[in-house]
Amino acid sequence: MGSRETFSERVVGRPCKCTLPFLGTVHSFCHVPENVDFRLPLEGERADEPPEGFFTLYEEHLMRARLWFPIPSVIVEFLNRLEVSISQISPRGIKHLVGLLVLGYERGIELTAEYIEAFLTLSRVGTNRLYCFRPHTFMEVLKGFSQGDRGWKSYFFFYVRLNQASVAVECLPSFRRLWGVGGNVLNDHSLFSYHPFFTFYLNYVYYVVHNPIPPFLEDLCVVRNLLGGGLLFWGYFSPERVRAAVETHRSRFSSSIDDDMGVFFEDTSLPAVYATGQSSGQRPPDAEDDAEPTVEDPVFGG
Repeated sequence: MGSRETFSERVVGRPCKCTLPFLGTVHSFCHVPENVDFRLPLEGERADEPPEGFFTLYEEHLMRARLWFPIPSVIVEFLNRLEVSISQISPRGIKHLVGLLVLGYERGIELTAEYIEAFLTLSRVGTNRLYCFRPHTFMEVLKGFSQGDRGWKSYFFFYVRLNQASVAVECLPSFRRLWGVGGNVLNDHSLFSYHPFFTFYLNYVYYVVHNPIPPFLEDLCVVRNLLGGGLLFWGYFSPERVRAAVETHRSRFSSSIDDDMGVFFEDTSLPAVYATGQSSGQRPPDAEDDAEPTVEDPVFGG
C-alpha cells in the first residue's frame, strides 16, 4: 500500500472493510459534528467488544438509516429496557427508530421509551446476538422497507468515542457499549435449544416473563393515528428531511428552556417540514440509491 490509503483498499490485519477515505465520506455526507470522533478497529478488535471509551456502529446506521449525533436519550433508554447495545441493531431496526422519532418531531410529539416499546418489539437476526425491530400487531406506522439488510454485518463497523458529542449527556452513565443477549434465553445455543419442545417451552417462558404486553398508554391510538398521516414510506425519509425534523425539535426544545427562564424571543428560522408531494400510497424513488460523494482528505473530528 502506498503512503495514502485508497477509497476501497483494506489494511492487512484490520478486522473490518472500512477505510479511512470512506469513513471520511460517512463523516462528511452524514453531517456528523466535528467533535464526534470515529476510529477504525485495529487487528484483533471486534464489533461486540469495543475498546474502553468507545462504542461500535456500522456504516449503514448512518448512511442508510439516517442516525444522527448525539444519539437521542429516548433511543438509549429504549435499548436499555431491552438490554442490548445500539450496535446489535440492524440498519432496518435503526430505521424504525429514526422514522418514528422524525414523524414525532414533525408533529411536535415527544415520544418516550414507553411509546417506542408500545410500537416495536425486538426480533432476532440470525443467531449471533444481532436484532431488528418489528411493529406490534395493529401498531405499524412506517412502510416501504427492503426485505432484508445485506452486507452490513461484521466487516463494516467502526468505533465512536463515547462522550456528550456522540450520546445524549444524561445517558452517558447508562449507555451500553458491550453487547447483551436481549433477554433471549436461546442465544446461548445450549443443548436444550436444539430440541423443538425445549425451544417452544423456553420461548413461551421468555414471552410470558420477560416480554409482557407493553403498557397501553391512554392516548396511544391517538398518537399512532397522528404519526400515521403523511409520507410514511422509508424512501421519503431523505437526509434533508431527517435533519430538518431534528433541527425543528432542537429549536422547540431550546425555546421551551428559554421560556422557562423568562426569556422571550421570536424564532423565524425553523426549517419547514420536508415534503415532496401528497401521499399517494405508491412507493417513492428510494433516496438511499442516490450517488454518495467522495472526499480526498477526510477529517473525523477533534
